[in-house]
Amino acid sequence: MGFVILWLFCGIVASIIASNKGRSGCGWFLLGVLLGPFAFAVALLPRVDSGTTKVCPQCAEEVKAAAKICRFCHYEFPESPSQTEPVAWEKRFYRKRDGERKRED
Repeated sequence: MGFVILWLFCGIVASIIASNKGRSGCGWFLLGVLLGPFAFAVALLPRVDSGTTKVCPQCAEEVKAAAKICRFCHYEFPESPSQTEPVAWEKRFYRKRDGERKRED
């Protein structure tokens, strides 16, 4: 009986921690019940930022990094040089020839 209560407690704590970090509380509750203390330990880990989002300066909402217009407030992001210019590794390793990319040696 104590074993079941411990695993349910781990599920509840994991869901609370995960929902405070912006993750799915229900999903983490299920993981906590299934994995017990292991899910609790994983929920304590910091969130991995993949760099695929940016913050809108007008409404402070997160949008995709490639977005040109904020989906919440319709703010138009200024076009950055990285969006118009090829990346440095593309310049070094590839060149455009006949509409397809081929590797330079």
